[in-house]
Amino acid sequence: MTPMGVIGTPDVSYSNGSFFKGFLEGYKTMDALASIVFGIVVINAIKGRGVTSKRHWLLLVSKRV
Repeated sequence: MTPMGVIGTPDVSYSNGSFFKGFLEGYKTMDALASIVFGIVVINAIKGRGVTSKRHWLLLVSKRV
């Protein structure tokens, strides 16, 4: 039983280096990279405010705007 059909042969461009081609041309790749950079910006902003306690960190990170 194959509900999605028969598995076909891969495209020539994916026969070698398929991981890197898929990563570079992948769906939402830039969104993933941008979210990492945004997270770094948020962490640096919190550190810049002098927050040291874990409780204060959690309050700032979980605060709804």
